[in-house]
Formats: sequence, C-alpha cells, structure tokens
Amino acid sequence: MTAIDETRQRTFYVALTFSDKVANKDYAMTGIQTGKGKDITIEAKEVKSGDALGDESVFEPMYYWSYTMFRNKSYNNLYLGCDNTGKTTLVENVDLNYPNPQALFVLNKVTFLTGA
Repeated sequence: MTAIDETRQRTFYVALTFSDKVANKDYAMTGIQTGKGKDITIEAKEVKSGDALGDESVFEPMYYWSYTMFRNKSYNNLYLGCDNTGKTTLVENVDLNYPNPQALFVLNKVTFLTGA
C-alpha cells in the first residue's frame, strides 16, 4: 500500500499540524525518541512559519479500505495511532494486510495549506 496522488502518480507526504491561536504558535506532530533503545513517542513540536520540517514530522498516508493510516517517514515501521487511554502515540504495524486497529483513522475533513 502506498499513498498516490492519482493526478500525477506520485507518492506524497503530509504534516499533521495545528495552531494555538491564544499563544500564536504552530505545532507539528513529531516522532521523538525517548531515552535509549526503541522507545519512540509522538509529541507536538513547535514549528516556525517557513521552517522546513524534519522527516520525524512527516507522514505518508496509506489506505486500508475506508481507513487512513499515517506512516512516519523517519521511523517507517511506526504509524500514528492511539493507546488504550486515547493518547496519541506511534504504533507498529506488523502486517499491512491486517493492520493494527490503533493505527486506523477515518478522515472526514482535510485542509490543504499552501505557502505564500
């Protein structure tokens, strides 16, 4: 499975960003290695307008039926997901034919942002 822009037949990537209007700051969901070993979690990292995002903040959308999965570009065996408490995290997907349910999302709105 791969994300394909059907108009150009190219793989594309997305950054999952949000804004704090009160503090006037922008954030990107970012894979962060915590300590030694394979412990990697997801955190909101502040980003400045116009700054390039690192691969740990970029995700490749992949599709499974009506669901969307987001594979991290830097840690390509990890997908955006949630744990049993509802906390956003990165989870493994061992078999893409039977994906980890923690990594399946239903999208109902997408906003495209373009630079000036």
